[in-house]
Amino acid sequence: MAGRTGVMIGMAYRLLLALAAILLSPFLLYRLFGMVVQMRSRQIVYLVVLLLAFLGTIGGSLLADMLYPQGPADMGLTLAILGSYGLISVTALLLPYLLFWELLSQKIRLTVLSIGSVLQIPLFFAFFVNPEIRDGSPLPLFADRLPLPGILFDAIAGLLGTAGETGYGIWFIIALSIGLFIQMALISLFLYLAGAILMREKGPE
Repeated sequence: MAGRTGVMIGMAYRLLLALAAILLSPFLLYRLFGMVVQMRSRQIVYLVVLLLAFLGTIGGSLLADMLYPQGPADMGLTLAILGSYGLISVTALLLPYLLFWELLSQKIRLTVLSIGSVLQIPLFFAFFVNPEIRDGSPLPLFADRLPLPGILFDAIAGLLGTAGETGYGIWFIIALSIGLFIQMALISLFLYLAGAILMREKGPE
């Protein structure tokens, strides 16, 4: 009984840490970009962070498939992969800053960033409720993990006839990372546009 309670407490503790990371990481990355004065340098930093996130998801997932083909990956590797997915989500959420940094007031930035941080939670946790790609398991669907672009990605895979073919798992992982970025970037751009219209602020404070 005590052991079971300890496991539940540990799971709850990790869940709270994950929620805190999802909610706070956009503001930390926003602070990082704000410390870079020149726009070109800011773009370089953004691209480097995004590239590292993609390398983490793709490389980590491929490594997990090679080392643990029939079961769950090591906890450390799993957390690294999920953290990389979270970093992709956060960088996508901050895309409008990169595009319209001088056009958005600080009030719009922080308000929309807060809303976007909360919206990440149900979208990001879709990754937890779907099985990983394993030999003999049902073919994965993009729509299960990407509510917005997933249906389109599944339709493209069906038209190309790539689903289930050799190497499909690799392309699924790559497309999943790209789709996550597209999904959060579209949501973020919509939120910033709506915020700019509702607050009627076109210049920085």
